[in-house]
Amino acid sequence: MNCEDRDNLVKAERAKALKLYAAQIDKLDRAIVAAQATRSPIAAATANEAAAQFYLEWGKEKIAEKSSPASAKIRTLQRFRSLHSLL
Repeated sequence: MNCEDRDNLVKAERAKALKLYAAQIDKLDRAIVAAQATRSPIAAATANEAAAQFYLEWGKEKIAEKSSPASAKIRTLQRFRSLHSLL
């Protein structure tokens, strides 16, 4: 199991605590790419939500909406649930 996406999310939070915002968004971007590479919709949604929160805190609402609208996360989770029910 590859945990690169979660590792990058933890590093992003550490960068946030240290006020290293360029490092924070870099780690968030890396978490999104890693989650997509492992085809994990929940991990990708979590990473995108964290990136959206970053942009919201910086007052960049339009970028935040493109990063992770809540409806996209809901759709992803619904797809995952419907796929899981097929098993």
